[in-house]
Amino acid sequence: MGAVGCNPGLMPDGMPIVGKGAPSTLVIYHQGSLPGALSAVVLLPQSHTAIVVMTNSLALCDTPDWVAQLLLEVILDVSQKNDYVAAANKAVESTAAWYPTVHAELEEKQHKNTSSRDLQAYVGTYWNKINTMRMVVTLDDGKLHYAVQGLDSEKYPLDHYENDIFSWLRSRNEYAARGRWVDQGAEFWLIKFWTNDKDTVDRLTWVHDLEVKEGESFFKKL
Repeated sequence: MGAVGCNPGLMPDGMPIVGKGAPSTLVIYHQGSLPGALSAVVLLPQSHTAIVVMTNSLALCDTPDWVAQLLLEVILDVSQKNDYVAAANKAVESTAAWYPTVHAELEEKQHKNTSSRDLQAYVGTYWNKINTMRMVVTLDDGKLHYAVQGLDSEKYPLDHYENDIFSWLRSRNEYAARGRWVDQGAEFWLIKFWTNDKDTVDRLTWVHDLEVKEGESFFKKL
């Protein structure tokens, strides 16, 4: 169980098997997740039983999943119960390792001692090809920022990474406090600017979809 939620990616040794030693029975479950909210629903049609667990915060693991599984094993009177405290602790360790792991990967891949061009060269509004999404890059008090859809609530500082590439990686606590989901890999946190044949910055790429390895291109509106 738990395949729809966040815990499988946090459990390097795999998820616990629910209901070991109990008779076979039909169990229907589903899970939900948004930044700041997690949920789990379990239905047992045979006994007309429902388990509903909801949280209003983004915990260090998928807490509703563990609680729902624990309650399910109690309801089924499972003789070989899982240790869900231990499972939760393992998941928390993985979550806590996210920032140092991503930060270390970026550090390892970084080309040192490079410089950006004048920061003003990057400033502008960048649109994707179908004009449904824009990135607004601004220079505020000498610091480069970008805002998804131009929203102040989605505005983030950009730190120079190498050449024309900038990073917006911050700690999990900082982004969780802003309601942002944080479990992405290193490439997600890089904004890459590109130039045309006149050496003018005219586009940027962002790998916000892991299925699009090269990232989505956003073109500067001149």
